[in-house]
Amino acid sequence: MYPSRLNLKTALMKESALGATLPASEVIREALRLLEIAEAAKQRRLIDIRQKIDRGLEHLDQGRGIDPETARAKLRAARRKK
Repeated sequence: MYPSRLNLKTALMKESALGATLPASEVIREALRLLEIAEAAKQRRLIDIRQKIDRGLEHLDQGRGIDPETARAKLRAARRKK
């Protein structure tokens, strides 16, 4: 998830209000650094999701699946925990 423009604008306005003035190149460098961090986190989440899907498919191939109602109940319970 990329930092939103609004969040970046708000952060810059706060810095400006505090008297901290940064050259445009520093602001851009920091924004790019934050985008890089966000992209790396996104990639880690995608890898994790793909690994979970692969494990699930392996379980199904081995006949270790669960019936659809049990699966739905588990998904609903997990969603409620969030």
